[in-house]
Amino acid sequence: MTFRYHLMISELLLRIESPRNLTLPHCFHPFLVGNEEGKKPDIVLDISFGDGHFSNCYGGTPMSGNICFREDALIQRYYWKENEYIYRVEKEYGRGNTPCRIFIPESFADTFCKSGNLMNYLAIERMMLQFDRVFLHASVVIYRGKTYLFSAPSGGGKSTHAALWKQYCGAELINGDKALIAVRASGCVAYGSPVAGSSEIYQNLGAPLAAIIFLRKGKENRAEILHGRNAYLNVYSELVKCPWDQNYNCRLLELTEQIVKTTPLLSLECTPDLEAVEYILGYLERKEI
Repeated sequence: MTFRYHLMISELLLRIESPRNLTLPHCFHPFLVGNEEGKKPDIVLDISFGDGHFSNCYGGTPMSGNICFREDALIQRYYWKENEYIYRVEKEYGRGNTPCRIFIPESFADTFCKSGNLMNYLAIERMMLQFDRVFLHASVVIYRGKTYLFSAPSGGGKSTHAALWKQYCGAELINGDKALIAVRASGCVAYGSPVAGSSEIYQNLGAPLAAIIFLRKGKENRAEILHGRNAYLNVYSELVKCPWDQNYNCRLLELTEQIVKTTPLLSLECTPDLEAVEYILGYLERKEI
């Protein structure tokens, strides 16, 4: 028997297949869809269980730590206990949507199925990049039919600012930590996703991207539009990267350029109160953003 779970994430259909019933992470629940058996999925994740014979997956040329490259695949190895590992095997980036495979040792099977810790091994950012979708460290709100992203380093106020928009403007908060951006030549679209850090805010919604606002704490409110190198560096610095995969990061650079070309980018020094909301809304209106 094969258990199948279908999720719709940023308009992509992800199918998870497993010979055992899984307790899916709570963050997946808003993205679950039914009656998708007849549709071809965009992404397939195949989960297998066994008694340790998966060790033959770990071969090829070492890249970094527990990352290996074979002629046809990238392999990640996660320590479970002595002489037992969890393996994640995927096709090398750019080789199509052949299923990504996760191999779970039998001694970890019950814990894995019941604990809902699939996200630890999913590496969803790698799957999404195949479809020109990237994760940006940002809180996401929908306001008047468009998405606005508030980006800052950890503790920089992105969650606070998004909450202020919800409180004072009625904006809908759809993700509290990582925006999923579909990069398109006609203009980007931002979505909620199951990846939300500790915010536990992950709604299955999306809308055209109106602006990305990079926040800095300050004693007064002051904004400027970012151009050129500053715009590029602000976007790329907050994208979710892959330190060991050069192909992945090269594609990120290309998509960063597309985001900069199609999306208004602003730097906002602000106070954590209503005045900051009123200021940036007025600024966006004056600049017709």
